[in-house]
Amino acid sequence: MYNSVLADVIESILPILDNLENAAKVETADENYKKGIELVLKQFQDVLKAKGVQEIEAVGETFDPELHEAVGVTQDDTKGEITNI
Repeated sequence: MYNSVLADVIESILPILDNLENAAKVETADENYKKGIELVLKQFQDVLKAKGVQEIEAVGETFDPELHEAVGVTQDDTKGEITNI
């Protein structure tokens, strides 16, 4: 039951991680602000890592429905097997 609850919580906060990563990429003249965003991002990543959450490589890999979630499909006759974009 613990793992199920943890998975639900992690799934609900992953969009926050995406937003922090995007915020860290934004150019700004305020170095202290940028450093603060980077520190919060690192802390967030460290907590997720401590809970066993790790990124699954997907770009260019063969689609595996056990690991990946399809968000779109592109037909390309020059490609062999379906790969993630």
